[in-house]
Amino acid sequence: MSDTEVPKVSRGMRWIGRALALVLLSLWGAFLVQHVGDLSAGRPWASPPTGAFLATALHVLVLAGFALMLVRGLPGSVLVVVATVAYVVQLQPVVFPWIAGVNFLPIPFLALAGLLARRAHRGTETPSTPAAAG
Repeated sequence: MSDTEVPKVSRGMRWIGRALALVLLSLWGAFLVQHVGDLSAGRPWASPPTGAFLATALHVLVLAGFALMLVRGLPGSVLVVVATVAYVVQLQPVVFPWIAGVNFLPIPFLALAGLLARRAHRGTETPSTPAAAG
């Protein structure tokens, strides 16, 4: 790949990662809204179990990670990984591969975009002047 193609590929990978993060933010956001509605419906006098509140808080952190991915890939990716692992462990480890596989989809694209951007940036740097011998 030539040096002129690297920034284009990097931007493309970043936008693919952002698009996936936006899709997942929308889908998991709709899922959260539906579940919050389920928690509040039915018996208003009975409060949901404590685990439901913890799962909801972790779910919100996953959504925050996806939103952060749209702007800052690395911090958003870290938040998504940590919150997803905590969310799945709190719920049921049996579903971990499925949820993690889906939630981690944008991460390789954002990571590759970051690596390519660093490669392109290194290619444009001018070498420093050697120190004067003396």
